[in-house]
Amino acid sequence: MTWNTKNLFRYSLALLMIAALSYTSDLTQAQSETRPPGSEDGSLAWKFAEGDVIKMEMTQEVIVEMIANGQEMNQATETVNEMTMEVAAVDSEGVATVNNTISRMKTKSSAMGMEMEFDSDSSEELEGPSKMIGDMLRPMIGPTMTQKMSADGKVFDVEVPEEMMEGAKANPQMGAMFNKGTLEEMAKKAAVEFPESNPEIGYDWDVTAEIAMGPMVVATDTNYIYQGVAMIDGKPLHKIEADIKMSFPDGVMGGEVEIVNENSKAFFYFDGVAGQMSHSELDQDVEMVISVAGQEVEQHLKQKMKMVMTPVEK
Repeated sequence: MTWNTKNLFRYSLALLMIAALSYTSDLTQAQSETRPPGSEDGSLAWKFAEGDVIKMEMTQEVIVEMIANGQEMNQATETVNEMTMEVAAVDSEGVATVNNTISRMKTKSSAMGMEMEFDSDSSEELEGPSKMIGDMLRPMIGPTMTQKMSADGKVFDVEVPEEMMEGAKANPQMGAMFNKGTLEEMAKKAAVEFPESNPEIGYDWDVTAEIAMGPMVVATDTNYIYQGVAMIDGKPLHKIEADIKMSFPDGVMGGEVEIVNENSKAFFYFDGVAGQMSHSELDQDVEMVISVAGQEVEQHLKQKMKMVMTPVEK
């Protein structure tokens, strides 16, 4: 494959999907002091009640720097997604049936002299790359995705309605990477699965995952470390640190991938009293070299992401 402008642009769109697998802040809260948990802090267990609604807002900043065939390409993307999580039912074992609905998607990106901007709340008529992104994302807004979720954070039985993927299907190349199966697997891996018992400070556990995205597989190896309880905005929040390693066992778009350097950390803050996640943060920095048919592409991916979850009063 020759790394021409068209392929670089297509590859940059794929990176947006890859970035979504990995959570805008400077992570100042990640440096907050912690203490051992007490009985008054609750436990690492979700509490579900039928009719509960949680509003979720994810903000994301992604910068991609690439050099291919002596050609430099820098891409900067800012994204805001708003979602709701509604507990439809809770069974006798405490497993919840959850309805997830995206209410708004807003993204702005620049790459290779091209600008892309989409806001689902805007009625402005789009053209060019903005229209392509809008056509792919708009069908995802409104339909309800259902899943089961247990008190330890495990997500399973994810069901994605077909209409959510209509936009991706219209673009064969992106549709191959981002399809119903991909979205279902992403949903399963989005939550932190807690240990069976309340851990002590320093307790760690590993989670590995692989998600197929058409011609490539994105693999992550995450080491979670329980840090104790941090007081944030007057609330005791259980803090979990995560060290993330990413790899592409089958390469990317026909090329071999070497991860040259990676420093990717996430922090999760769980409200044990309320029994729900408060917020999570990701700071990702990955340098890699992609080799295709004797050509090399150097890439530096930097991402900051934050997810804030706010309960809606009944």
